[in-house]
Amino acid sequence: FLRAPEGLRLRQRRALAEADVVFAGGRSLHRSVRSHRNGEVHLFPSGVETAHYARSRKLRDRGRRRKVAGYVGVLDERLDLGLLEGLASALPDWTIRVVGPVAKIDPATLPHAPNLEYPGMVTYDELPAVMAGFDVALMPFALNEATRAISPTKTLEYLAAGLPVVSTRVPDVVADYDGVVHLADDAAGFAAACRHVLGHSRAERDRRLRPIARRHEWDVIAREMAALIEAGTTGSVASSGIGTPA
Repeated sequence: FLRAPEGLRLRQRRALAEADVVFAGGRSLHRSVRSHRNGEVHLFPSGVETAHYARSRKLRDRGRRRKVAGYVGVLDERLDLGLLEGLASALPDWTIRVVGPVAKIDPATLPHAPNLEYPGMVTYDELPAVMAGFDVALMPFALNEATRAISPTKTLEYLAAGLPVVSTRVPDVVADYDGVVHLADDAAGFAAACRHVLGHSRAERDRRLRPIARRHEWDVIAREMAALIEAGTTGSVASSGIGTPA
């Protein structure tokens, strides 16, 4: 995270040196961790509980006339607030709904517009219903030190909910979801992408997602992590293509 205290960095390096088995939750983080560890590091990108988020598909109100582009997650230094403000201006006939708690930034810095909504934090159980209220899912991340190594869990969650996703060019999103997630660089690009994806086939999006989601189910990831921990080995896990010391 941005401006992490030096004491935390030192503890992390000590843990990496002493651990028998190390996992990294994304490609960029994996590269970073390997630079601080002599032993192997097992790559396990973020996972998803597909059945939980798929409930959103049955809850969707398809008769709603006003379109909604939404974000679910923490509102912190990783978000591009200027992008959100510009998107609200570029899509005045849409609602931009930003759902989640504010952390590590001053709430007064959040942009405000007639079509910008901040419902606040919701529970995990409420997420399918919240996402059912979206037409397009957003990942408006700033490209900075805080996002350089993130592998957003919400990518797969949005897709499991049946939503088209528009994101900035976060390195792990570009690497893992090319052809599934729509990439844009600024407010105008986000607005154009939001309009464009409404006409895309969900069936085709699901077809592209299916092999990815199977590999990244949390149950699958947990079993493979447990096997590595139990074995205390640096051997690869060939069944999914993840968990390997790439």
